[in-house]
Amino acid sequence: MSAKRAACEKSDDSIADDTTMFDLAPVSLWLEDFSGVRAVFDGWRARGIRNLAVFLKEDTARVGEAMGAIRLLKVNRRTLELFEARDLDEISQKAAAIFGQDGLESHIAQLVALWHGDSVYQGQCINRALSGRRIDVDLKLQILPGHEEDWSRVLLAIDDITEREAARRQATEAKDFAFGLFDHSPVSLWLEDFSDLKAVLDRWREEGVADLAAFLQEDTARVGEAMGAIRLLKVNRRTLELFQARDMDDIRGNVAAIFGHASLEVHIDQLVALWQGETSFAGRSINQTLSGRRIDVDLKLQILPGHENDWNRVLLALEDVSEREAARRQAAASEEFALGLFDHSPVSLWVEDFSGIRRLLDEIRAIGVEDLRVFTDVHPEFVQRCAGEIRVLDVNRHTLKMFGAADKRTLLDRIDQVFQADMLPHFREQLIDLWNGKLFQQREVVNYSLDGNELNVHMQFSVLPGHEDDWTLVQVALIDITARKKAEAYLEYLGQHDALTKLFNRTFYAEELNRLDRNGRQPVTILVADLNGLKALNDEFGHTAGDALLRRAGEVMAEAAARTYKACRIGGDEFVILMPLADAREGEAFAERLHKLVSLNNQFYSGQELSLSVGLATREPGERMEETVKRADDLMYRAKRAHYAKTDRVSRTLTNIAS
Repeated sequence: MSAKRAACEKSDDSIADDTTMFDLAPVSLWLEDFSGVRAVFDGWRARGIRNLAVFLKEDTARVGEAMGAIRLLKVNRRTLELFEARDLDEISQKAAAIFGQDGLESHIAQLVALWHGDSVYQGQCINRALSGRRIDVDLKLQILPGHEEDWSRVLLAIDDITEREAARRQATEAKDFAFGLFDHSPVSLWLEDFSDLKAVLDRWREEGVADLAAFLQEDTARVGEAMGAIRLLKVNRRTLELFQARDMDDIRGNVAAIFGHASLEVHIDQLVALWQGETSFAGRSINQTLSGRRIDVDLKLQILPGHENDWNRVLLALEDVSEREAARRQAAASEEFALGLFDHSPVSLWVEDFSGIRRLLDEIRAIGVEDLRVFTDVHPEFVQRCAGEIRVLDVNRHTLKMFGAADKRTLLDRIDQVFQADMLPHFREQLIDLWNGKLFQQREVVNYSLDGNELNVHMQFSVLPGHEDDWTLVQVALIDITARKKAEAYLEYLGQHDALTKLFNRTFYAEELNRLDRNGRQPVTILVADLNGLKALNDEFGHTAGDALLRRAGEVMAEAAARTYKACRIGGDEFVILMPLADAREGEAFAERLHKLVSLNNQFYSGQELSLSVGLATREPGERMEETVKRADDLMYRAKRAHYAKTDRVSRTLTNIAS
C-alpha cells in the first residue's frame, strides 16, 4: 500500500511535469503544499479559535504566519514571465513581495474558506511583479483530489486582468454629448476638467521633478494637491444612485469621502500615467458611498479626442464590481446618440431594430398563443424566423476588433458567421423573456469571430427608453469572457482526470458507478486491471521509471476504450474500464483487444515489459455495481497471483540452472 500511496502522490506532482497541461498553460499556475497551513489551523483550533476572520483581523501578523506556512513546489513558465522572475527559487524567495499587503483581504478570505472546509476558492486580489509593477489578478485555488485531508497538493491559478484590452472612450467636446445617452448609461460617468491638474504637473516638471512616483510617495499630501485640482462638470444618474447622493452638488462636496485614502495607490498610478503622456488609464480602486459603504470599482479614464493638449474634457467611467450589478443603458432617441461616446466605448456595443420580432410575437399572441415555450417546442422554426427579423443598425469600433472585421460593412455582410445555429437555444430564451415583458436581460452566449474562433460572451440586452412599445431601438453589450471560460474548463478537467495517465480519475469513476447503478436495466461489463511489477520497478529504478510505465498503461487503456468506454485510474497501479451496454461476449472481445494492444506496446518500447493482471465481470440481473466490481476484482487478484506464481517458478528455474 505504501508504494501505491507514493504513486498517487507522484501523480499529483506530475501536473507540474506535464508540458502540455502545466508548463505551457496560458495562465500562471502554482503547485503548492498547504500542509503547513493545516497544521497552523489545527493549532488555532486547539486554542479555541472559532471565528477565524475576526481572529486574523485582530492581528494581521497571523495572516503572515498562516500564509508563510505554504511551501511552493513548482510554477510554470507563465508565472516566471508574469512576475518577471528568473526561476522558481527567485519566486520562492520573493513571494512576500509578490503577494504583499495589497492582498491582505484576499488572504483572509482564502484562509476563511479553507478553515470552513472548502476545497475550492476563487477571488480577485492585487499582486506585484518583482519590479514592483502592480498586477490585478483573478485567483483560483483547488485542493487536488486525494489531498483533502492533508492539503499537501494545492493548485493555484492566477489570471492577469490588468491589461484587459478595452478601447478608451474618446468623446468630442461637451456640445456633442447627447444628454440622454450620458444620463442613462448603466455605468457611473463623470465629465471632468483636468486643465488645472495639467498646470500642477507642468509646474512640478519645471521645478526639476523627474520621478513622479517617488516624488508623490515622499509626501502623499502632494497627491491631494494634484487630485484637488480636478474640476467636476457633470455626473449621470447612475453616479447619484451608486454613491447615494441627492444631486451633483452633493457629489462635489464629498469627493474626498468618496475616493478617500483607500485609493491612494491608484491615484498615484493614474497621475504617473498622465505624467508619462498617456491619454487613457485603467485600474481597480476602492471607493465609498456617502453612507460609508465600501465599493470596489473598475476605473477607466480617457482624455476625450481634441483635448489632448489642454485636458479640459476627461471622461471617467466607474463600474461597480463589488456586487456585479450593472444597470443597462437606457438611451434616448437615435438622434440623441453621441457618435464619439458610442464609438469609443470599451465594450462591444450593437444598436439593433427588434420591431420585426415584436410584430411576429404580437401576431401569434393575437391568435391565442399564451405560452411561447410550449409554442416553440411545437414550432422550433419560429425561433429561426425571429432571428431573421433582427436588423443591425450600428456597431462600435470595439465590436470590429473583437470579431476581427475590417469595417462595419464586412461584419454585417458576414453576420451569419458571427451568430451561428448553436446560438438559437440562447436566442429562444431571449424571446421568451421578451414575451414575458422582460426588456432588460443578461446571459452568457456563444458567438464566433470572422476567422472562425469561438467567443464566449456575456450579453446584456436592453430596449432603449422611449421604444418600449415598438422595440425599434435596442442596445446589446457584449463582454468577451472566453479566457475565463477556458480557465473554468481547465479546472473542471483537472477535477475529473488523472494528471499522469490522462485517464478519468477515481472521483469520476465513483460518480459513473453510481449513475450505472441507478440505470440497473442495462447490461454493464467491468474490466479491472492491475499493473504488474510496478513496486519492484519503483524500488529498483525509481518513480520516474514507474511513472513512465504508468503512462504506457494509460496509453493502452485509452486506445482500447476509445470513445466507447470509460478508462479510469482509481489507484496507484489499479485501473478500471467501465463498459455500459456491453455484455459478456463484448467484454471478452474487449479484453482480447486490450491484450493485443499490450503486446503491440511492448514491441514498440524497449526495457521494462508492460504486463497487466485482468479481471472481467458482467452485471447480472438485480446485481449492484459494487458486487460486479467485486467479482471482477477477485478475478483480477486470481490472475495476479497466477502471474507472480509463474514468475517465481521461472525465477527458481533460472536459479537452479545457474547453480
